[in-house]
Amino acid sequence: MLIYVCGIAGVGKTTICKKTAEISGGSERLIKTIPTTSIIRELVWTKTEKEYSCLPEEQRRLIKPEFVKRVYLLDRQNSDTVYLFDRHLSSWDAKSGSFKIWQTPPEYQKQVFAIVFVMAPVESICARRLQDYEIRPDRHLYDPRFLKSIQRFEERTAYHRAGILRIPIITIENNEGEELTASKNLFYFIKRTIRSIITGSDQSRAKAR
Repeated sequence: MLIYVCGIAGVGKTTICKKTAEISGGSERLIKTIPTTSIIRELVWTKTEKEYSCLPEEQRRLIKPEFVKRVYLLDRQNSDTVYLFDRHLSSWDAKSGSFKIWQTPPEYQKQVFAIVFVMAPVESICARRLQDYEIRPDRHLYDPRFLKSIQRFEERTAYHRAGILRIPIITIENNEGEELTASKNLFYFIKRTIRSIITGSDQSRAKAR
């Protein structure tokens, strides 16, 4: 069971996913994060996140099919686990001067059961990007007005994708210093969504009888 946790770089997706997984420790259904970084490093033979961020886009694109396959198999082999998939649904391409939209691979379409859009004040995004510059030099956009525009585009893309897949979506605000609150909101959203899915399945079985 996959949940897309999307939002532009610097909103705090990774932190929220990790804290949500920690919160779920005592719940009946295990919540984990997809080990995206470790999978990618293994595929491209890089030791650090900085090394990966410096790779040409063409080289990153080449590993995508194998990455998709590994995430798919991980989720299929652990069907009782909810996996938080920290990712972007769109990105700004400086070369073409336009947005790119990343499509949902066919392998994932039946496994993704919800989308979470994480947003944050642009001031917080700028601060996080500057703080992480040494390990992620590719995150070099700091213009507040431009960050607002790419955040709005990512939000529209997320809601459009949820409509296409016919799955629930929620927006979670990650204000500075409120990561725990945002993580709890995500955890409760997951519980409500799973309960709704189970209830719907039970009703469908009852009608079939």
